[in-house]
Amino acid sequence: MAWTAPATWSTGQIVTAAELNEQVRDNEIYLKAEADKAIAQTFTSTAKVFNTIYQNTTSQIRFVGVVVECDNQGYATFRTNSASPPTTLVGAVMLTTVTSTDRIRGTITAIVFPDWYYTVSSAGGTPTLNLWNEWGLL
Repeated sequence: MAWTAPATWSTGQIVTAAELNEQVRDNEIYLKAEADKAIAQTFTSTAKVFNTIYQNTTSQIRFVGVVVECDNQGYATFRTNSASPPTTLVGAVMLTTVTSTDRIRGTITAIVFPDWYYTVSSAGGTPTLNLWNEWGLL
C-alpha cells in the first residue's frame, strides 16, 4: 500500500467512507509499516581491523562508529566512497602533543551507502582500535 497525498477538504464538502478510509486508515497503515522498518535495524559489533578495505554489501545504509585511541603524534582516518580504494575523508582522530605519554581516545562516526567501500587507516604513531560497531539503517 502506498502513501496517498493528504486531501484538502472544502467547507460543506460531503466526504465518503472510501475517501476517509484512504486518507486516514490507509495512510496510518503505511506510516506504521515505515516505523516498523526503522525498528528492525540491525546492529553488529565486529572484529574489523585497521588498513583493510571493506564494502557495504547490504541494501541498507550503514552507520559506523569506531573508537580509536592514539598516542603522541598518532592518528587514524575514516575514508569512504563508491570506488576502491575509498578516498573521501569523513573523519579522523589524532593527538599532536610533545609529551610522549599523552593519549587520546575518540570516536569516528560515518555513514556508508550500499555498495560503497570504507576503511579506517592508522597513520603515524601507534593508534589502537578499541571498538567497531555498525548499524544497518533502512
